[in-house]
Amino acid sequence: VLYVSSQTGQVVRDTTRFERVWNWLGANLHWIYPLALRRHAETWHWVVVVLSSVGLVSIITGAIIGVLRLRPRRLYRGHDWTPYRGVLKWHHLLGLVCSVFLFTFMLSGLLSMNPLGVFDSRQDYSSLPALYRGAAPTRIDPEQLKLVRQRLQATGDVREIRWHWQENKSFPVLVRGEHDYETLALADNPPTVEIEQRVTTTAARTMRQFDDSSTLVALERLEEYDSYYYSHAGRWRPLPIIRLRFDDPDRSWLHVDGRTGELLAQLTARDRTERWWYHGLHSLDFTVLINNRPLWDVIMVALSVMGIAMSVTSVLVGWRRLRFQHRRTGARLTAIKA
Repeated sequence: VLYVSSQTGQVVRDTTRFERVWNWLGANLHWIYPLALRRHAETWHWVVVVLSSVGLVSIITGAIIGVLRLRPRRLYRGHDWTPYRGVLKWHHLLGLVCSVFLFTFMLSGLLSMNPLGVFDSRQDYSSLPALYRGAAPTRIDPEQLKLVRQRLQATGDVREIRWHWQENKSFPVLVRGEHDYETLALADNPPTVEIEQRVTTTAARTMRQFDDSSTLVALERLEEYDSYYYSHAGRWRPLPIIRLRFDDPDRSWLHVDGRTGELLAQLTARDRTERWWYHGLHSLDFTVLINNRPLWDVIMVALSVMGIAMSVTSVLVGWRRLRFQHRRTGARLTAIKA
């Protein structure tokens, strides 16, 4: 199934039957994504927040009970740490092993919903990309068109020409492959130097529009991923990038494509905190694991299997409890009628 933009004709999404089936079993269940519910964004938000909160209470109280019922010295029946048997015993032991993981997973999932705006920035930065680009040029520089023609004549491996702008100037980007592209620069400086100078000036001007006293305190050129800019699970992200750090109230970082000068992302201090509370605790996005796959895969699969086992025992214990209560209620009613 192809989803095509009605305005540009570009393919914006493609899916296969295999992907759609697994999406129903994965994303739709994980994020509670039935269309009827997602149409009401506020309702969906609070459904996830409330269920996550109830889950946290259940995990905390269950862990407390599990620890209190544990007896490593005065063993139950002279040989067992737990008073339970069968499914209850497995539930008890799995709960002791999984409680920390379940707690961090549920807590990070709750925080991903940004309840009560805990990760909101002091400023509204929704206009930042537009301010960074500035006014669009009214026409393309003839010298740029000439340079593009010369490059196309010199090489035949260009698949696409993208145009972006800054400060009322357009810049052509020649795309050769999925991750192979370059910006053509008219300046005498090498493109890397020209892009860095342009980015520094534009970024400083942009951030001053949010805070007059904001100044650039550091500039880095990243040739490799780090803890705050990384590629995970096959999701490619451009390298190198330019990271600009500012001393505004939100302590903003700007990530800019080092080959084009395009703004990729902005991270405030709260965004960087959320990165650890959500992506760190929820997806185990730690550098030591990401850079040593399949170690990340093995740990995630192992924890997921334990979580499934814990969930199955929880359902079985709950079902047996309900059946027991139902039988007791039925017996009482029978006795009363008799």
